[in-house]
Amino acid sequence: MSGVQRALQAPGRDAVGLKRFAAAAGAHKDLAVAAGLFLLGALSRIPFVGSYLYHWDSVNFAFALDRFDVAAGQPHVPGYILYVGLGRLVDLFLADPQKSLVAISIAASGGALAALYVLGREFYDRQTGLLAALLLASSPLFWFYGEVALPHTLDAMAVIVAVFLLLRVARGDERMALPAAVWLGLAGGLRPQTQVFLAPLMLYAAWRLPRRLLLKSLALLVVIDLAWLLPLLALSGGPARYLELMAAFTRSFNATTSIFTAGLPGLRRNLVKLGMYTLYGWGAAAVPALAALPSWWMSRRREQRWLAQREWLLLLWGFPVAAYYALIHMGQQGLVFVYLPALMLLSAAGLRRVSWGGRPIGRLVVAGVISLNASIFIFAPTFPLGTASPKLLTRDTLRRHDASLGARIQAVEGSLPRESTALISAGWRFPQYYLPRYALVPYFLGARWEVGAGRPSEEGWVTLRAEDLGLTPDAFGRYALVLFDPELLPFNGSPGRLSWEGSSSSSRIPVLWMRQGEVLRLTPEGFSIEVAPISRR
Repeated sequence: MSGVQRALQAPGRDAVGLKRFAAAAGAHKDLAVAAGLFLLGALSRIPFVGSYLYHWDSVNFAFALDRFDVAAGQPHVPGYILYVGLGRLVDLFLADPQKSLVAISIAASGGALAALYVLGREFYDRQTGLLAALLLASSPLFWFYGEVALPHTLDAMAVIVAVFLLLRVARGDERMALPAAVWLGLAGGLRPQTQVFLAPLMLYAAWRLPRRLLLKSLALLVVIDLAWLLPLLALSGGPARYLELMAAFTRSFNATTSIFTAGLPGLRRNLVKLGMYTLYGWGAAAVPALAALPSWWMSRRREQRWLAQREWLLLLWGFPVAAYYALIHMGQQGLVFVYLPALMLLSAAGLRRVSWGGRPIGRLVVAGVISLNASIFIFAPTFPLGTASPKLLTRDTLRRHDASLGARIQAVEGSLPRESTALISAGWRFPQYYLPRYALVPYFLGARWEVGAGRPSEEGWVTLRAEDLGLTPDAFGRYALVLFDPELLPFNGSPGRLSWEGSSSSSRIPVLWMRQGEVLRLTPEGFSIEVAPISRR
């Protein structure tokens, strides 16, 4: 036993002083590790940042930085008012919505890693916390969302910090009750669903608090919630209008996804997406967690109990979210970040159980898992098994998106005058943002993995004249109708009118030429140019 260890066990003032010194040294070490993880998360993302907004929701948020209007989908329901406010603050310095929102994602990636280390130390120990943070850092899905203008890495950081504070409260640290209330209120303003998903964990942590402190914490949480909710309601046209928007938004998604409205097909759809997204986010880190199950099971049998306190906490953390996604609605992949850090903690604990302990083979296993995860993001193609296979969100996905969108924007701006040009688009939010001076014709196609995927909307048809779009003919008496998205080509009912326009071979885009006296007819089967019907008076 070392002198320091003997002194720590000895009674008296010296032992107390050494314990304080050891605690301070440990705190400094934790701060250094957390700072290093923050830099790792942030700096590793910077080289792969794209030039264009990646997702439909990214465009919604970019529009919201200019004008907040939930009814106009900027942003979409439920509003994310504190995220938009944070974006506006960053945009004061960067003056570019794409850069500003991605900067938040990058910083939040680093913050999530630092927070997960601290949480892992609290749940298990320092080594497990460090492992969990490194596993999350290398997750191809988490890495991808650290590169795009979406709030999911920020939500991950908010959740991890909230769980840490609630864990401290659950273990009897009453000093953390008020900070937890403040943080949960802020997390709700960033993404309101987060507060709902963490409600079971909040109840578990709070039930042992003294009544006075519990009431004070609840009152503080309500005050913080009202501080962002009241402006949100006011900016949305009042409570009634906001609830109307919420109901319409919910119906539009849940009609084909909720088990209560769509039945078993909705459940199957949700489970498929939930399983794919969770496994991709978890990546190679799932292997040690599964490998450690037999050892964990035997230890629980010896102890004659099913779950320890920390395992109950992990279950209360992850299960409500997964249940909602499975039964009601599973959206885009970044939504799994609400519980993905919990899976990384289990994987880190599993790695330590099956391979840690300073043995070279253990270190090789850890390095192999992290390297494999990182390699998937950096090197894997978007469609490794062909376009019909599941899509991987990787560096290649960002590169493809930028190249495709940039070429189409360049082709339109470089060769087609706005006065005589309209854009037919399935992902119409992008040309609405990047080509706002051009007339726009939305043509909806079902999203991948959704009901009606890749097919036009079944909602009726419309016939449009050039005048309806505010167009004037070019020098040849023609109008250019740009098929802005490649997936629209199979639905073109006038192939003889199609030509490819652009200033270079790398930026050419399909265009339908419509003449005076003709109309554009859009139906659930496709679109075509036809002779204008004779008006009858």
